[in-house]
Amino acid sequence: METNATGVARPGSLVDRGLLPPYGVVACSVVFFWAISLRALVYTVMPTVAADLNLTSSAAGMVIASMLLGYGTASWFAGWLPGTRKARVLGGIALSIPSAVILATAPNVGVLLFASVLTGLGIGVYLPLGISLIIELGGSNRRARYVAFHEVAATLASFVGSAIVAVTLTVTDWHGSILVWCLVGGVALVTFALIKDEGGKLARRGSGQRVPFNRALIFATVTYAVGATVVSGLISVLPLIMVRGWGLDQGYAASVTGYTRLAGLIGVAIAGLLADRWGHFRIVFFLQLFAVAGAAAMALGGDSPFFVVGTAVMAIGASGNIVLIQVVMTSAFPPAQRQQALATATGIGGLTGLVLSPALFGALVDAGLPSAPMLVVVAAVIVMILATRQLAGLRAER
Repeated sequence: METNATGVARPGSLVDRGLLPPYGVVACSVVFFWAISLRALVYTVMPTVAADLNLTSSAAGMVIASMLLGYGTASWFAGWLPGTRKARVLGGIALSIPSAVILATAPNVGVLLFASVLTGLGIGVYLPLGISLIIELGGSNRRARYVAFHEVAATLASFVGSAIVAVTLTVTDWHGSILVWCLVGGVALVTFALIKDEGGKLARRGSGQRVPFNRALIFATVTYAVGATVVSGLISVLPLIMVRGWGLDQGYAASVTGYTRLAGLIGVAIAGLLADRWGHFRIVFFLQLFAVAGAAAMALGGDSPFFVVGTAVMAIGASGNIVLIQVVMTSAFPPAQRQQALATATGIGGLTGLVLSPALFGALVDAGLPSAPMLVVVAAVIVMILATRQLAGLRAER
């Protein structure tokens, strides 16, 4: 990368001209790729683990839930942990790798639960610290582009984490699948450790200025929680809604879900390419309206001609929205408060999107209300639009 520090580009270089992200953004994206791909791998391999260790479905679900709980908790408290930003990120990666090794060699459900919590804690530390660093590296005119690049890494990680299970299980067992993937954690550790810090951004600590529990923090948390509910909650249970709720073919449900995630890349591209030029708040409102329209069309049912189009529209709006709300909610906080503000928003949002909303949506499907999750999303995104407008007002007051 043509930079001489975390984000200081050489004049005239591809980074300086905006054609490439600085090394710091690439390193953050590698760490995020490790976190999301490991999470996806564990989701995918869990049926095999359950069969091998004779686990019940509820026990297997507890293993996944414990990892997600650790992930959300670590994100929440990352802004308050002692040490520099670089030390905290490296510490999280260093915890996640041996935890994943323990997970891969677990002989029973007790060890699985212990290791999954530690793994979640390790990979969860990164998110608020990485996002706040990327926001600082992007300045006022490239932050959306850099966050979008970071989000593409997460999208690819979801695919790769699932695909690696199918590939490795042809030559080894589930133990080997997880152990092999721990090498990616080692790459993430080395990549992030090599970031230089001439600008002092990595040395910034999270325990300087306390974040008051005020309107800005409430609105920022609401926007991220709703965004995570749509991207992580609704899309993750989409196959369940289609198969159990509407009785559609499982293969068809899987193909629609995959296509929905790919459609989300369009939203990420819109956010990254247009928002820095045309205005972050203007584009985020446009994407939020897309998400509302798409979810409303999906509520008409899986046999509706509008359903497939609705899933694409919803994914475009929701995926672009999750990029930009990470950008816009930082504008309500001074730099000294951003780590703690992002930690609170992403922590609560992670718990809502990854744990609470899938459970709620599953319960609605079991109750014979397969369209209800989409209606919940419509109402939640409307609330998010109102919260985002409040954030825009707070930004204007600064």
